[in-house]
Amino acid sequence: MTRSIPVIPPSRYTVGFLYVLAIGFSGFFVYLYVGSTDGLAPEKARAQLPGLFLMFGLLALAFSGIWFALHRRSLILTETELIFRTGFYGRTLLRSSLRPESALEVSLVDRRDLAPRWRTNGIGIPGFRAGWFRLRNNDKALVLLTDPFQVIYLPTTEGYVLLVSTTALLAALREPGAATTP
Repeated sequence: MTRSIPVIPPSRYTVGFLYVLAIGFSGFFVYLYVGSTDGLAPEKARAQLPGLFLMFGLLALAFSGIWFALHRRSLILTETELIFRTGFYGRTLLRSSLRPESALEVSLVDRRDLAPRWRTNGIGIPGFRAGWFRLRNNDKALVLLTDPFQVIYLPTTEGYVLLVSTTALLAALREPGAATTP
């Protein structure tokens, strides 16, 4: 039995933040181009256009990477394992390494000690965090956060915890017949 566990999608605020950031950087590059070509002959000004287009290309590449990371989020629960994918990060965990009896459904607004503090290898923009983080309680965590109000804190025997914006994972792990196989 393979089951896809729904993860809360990022808010419109997060997507809007990316659009504003992209437009802001584009405007900044145009401002630099106009400032650097002011008073130049038209031929010399056109010679700087490839540099401007290169910057637009690099900007598009960076934002498409962030867009990909924002939309690649999945939890797949099988009889023997949990497949965790977020952004550029992923892990396959045996169900026997998960500890659902110690798991918590929390709001990170109420439980600040479980909130991410330091990003060790991940992506962090307003409304979206993915990758490896150190929590305020000093736990190492693999994080997929899109909504701080509906979070599962799931310890593992691997030396880290999972911090995921979903409420369905814990229910699926605790279902009758969902016992781990040794």
